Amino acid sequence: MVKFTVHHLGEHTIENMVVSGPFKEIILTMADLFLATYTGDPKEMDYQFALHVIATSQGNGEIIEQTKAPSEGPIQ
Repeated sequence: MVKFTVHHLGEHTIENMVVSGPFKEIILTMADLFLATYTGDPKEMDYQFALHVIATSQGNGEIIEQTKAPSEGPIQ
């Protein structure tokens, strides 16, 4: 799970590529391009997608919180 903010869109959460937040439809429009080009570790996909959204928003955002899947516990 990755919680992030984009300054004009507010705070959102991505977990297993499922987005929640006030403008999740806008965030999800960015998913197709991201998924078409992502070749990294599937375990890092949520985090990398959040970075992609922030970069697409001209860097106007930040990662607030990141945790691994519930069975794996929080990231140290």
